[in-house]
Amino acid sequence: MLPYAQRLTQEAVLPRHVCILLTWLKVAAALGAICLTPVADAHAADVQLGERYPLPFVHVSDVPVNITEQLVRSALPGAPGAAEEAGSVTMAQLLSRCTENAETRMLADKAVEVALAEQRLVAALAAVRQRLASASLTFAVQRTGGAFIITNAREVETVLAAAEAELEQVRASPLFGGIMAKFEEVEQLLAAVATSILATLRCQDTFLLLSALMHSPEVLPVVPELAPGWDTLSSAWRKLTFNVKEAALLVAVTQSLQDVDVIEEAMRQMVARVTQGMVGPMREAFPRLHWVSDQVLLESLAVAADPGALPPALLTACFHGLQRLLVVE
Repeated sequence: MLPYAQRLTQEAVLPRHVCILLTWLKVAAALGAICLTPVADAHAADVQLGERYPLPFVHVSDVPVNITEQLVRSALPGAPGAAEEAGSVTMAQLLSRCTENAETRMLADKAVEVALAEQRLVAALAAVRQRLASASLTFAVQRTGGAFIITNAREVETVLAAAEAELEQVRASPLFGGIMAKFEEVEQLLAAVATSILATLRCQDTFLLLSALMHSPEVLPVVPELAPGWDTLSSAWRKLTFNVKEAALLVAVTQSLQDVDVIEEAMRQMVARVTQGMVGPMREAFPRLHWVSDQVLLESLAVAADPGALPPALLTACFHGLQRLLVVE
């Protein structure tokens, strides 16, 4: 009995696992008192016991058997009397039940395996949480347009993608049900961080584009009514990037990004207004620009003062076969 006493008192073995084990032992005892009827498909006879844990008959007997619905229902944890029974069983009684025969010992081993496997899943969730807590943003030394610019966007996206992949591995475990509450906590944390950080990176790209457009002599005269709104919006963005730089760590940054969705929507509307005022007339004047997307045209306007910086997509869309533009002054 000593080996089982040591195994069943491990930190990983929770009261819920003891309850599951008692359920399995109860089913095993009931099976010993009924006629075992082989079934053609063992998988079809699987019974769900505990918190999403399957109880294939191989865990109870080497011979697949039919179990009546009434028997299973009475043995389920949570059924009337199940919790009371689990709470009233002493360690000596549990050890006595577990060591009655080879089948009960196998069930005890299985319950401990489940507990240890769940412990590993919880450790994996803790690793994801730690990954998010330790990741941070880095910023350029000099500001652009008065705003701090994030320089490790690709690395941050990689961290978020890796964390999501690790969570998917945990979710795919057949023992996922036992750690669902802890999983949901980490999943919600990742969702909050990813949503705010990715929105911030999108806003940064849009800010850089708008900053160039609003200082372009070709754009501002066409949409002069946007100037006051741009001043307010750029000021809000500069303040936000200052707070983000102060926080730096991804999880801490999330607290500073509660209004990023509002800023993103305001930027989106401003881009739409610039597009409406500029892109249509440009395409009317130069029909070839109908082959160019709105985004590429706006990026081209942003660097209009430097023809050598025109996006390659603009050239290839307008002139098939053209690879680059050589500007000779």
